[in-house]
Amino acid sequence: MEADTSLIRKDFKRVAEDRILSGAFAEEFTALDRDGPGVQKKLEELFEEASHSELAEGEVRVRERLGVKTI
Repeated sequence: MEADTSLIRKDFKRVAEDRILSGAFAEEFTALDRDGPGVQKKLEELFEEASHSELAEGEVRVRERLGVKTI
């Protein structure tokens, strides 16, 4: 059985065109260093936010079952 990946492909294409190829992504992160708290602070915030996702919580459960503390 093959999964339908058309929606995720469409979203990746949109992100690539609208955010990356347009330069918006680079400008956003450059502005963090120039005008804001810095890229490191933003990355820490994004990591904290992502660590509460269903996927991250599942990863923790798998690591616990395997007896692995870190990757």
